[in-house]
Amino acid sequence: MCLGIPVELRSIREGTLRTGEAHFDGVAREVCLAYVPEAMVGDFVIVHAGFAICRIDRETAARTLSCLEEIAAASLSVSLRAAAPGARRRSGARPRARGSSASSARQRRD
Repeated sequence: MCLGIPVELRSIREGTLRTGEAHFDGVAREVCLAYVPEAMVGDFVIVHAGFAICRIDRETAARTLSCLEEIAAASLSVSLRAAAPGARRRSGARPRARGSSASSARQRRD
């Protein structure tokens, strides 16, 4: 699955390849603006793999970032519960018997 992140363009550099400095969660990254030639400083764009792929309005960017924060919080909560002492294993998951790995089988043959 691929994920595009909304970022704000803070500066643009014209040249052979048009690029811009994009800010997300306090981190600045250089992104390629070849697919969004209409993008201007202050615009929000969706970035995937270093390429701005479309412009979006500020409200859409805020809603998307809020959803991503909720997903991250829920994922962290699930991970913490799974790591807690006494946590139940997933359905169908069984612990491996000791010495059942391929390397153990090789050692027994030798």
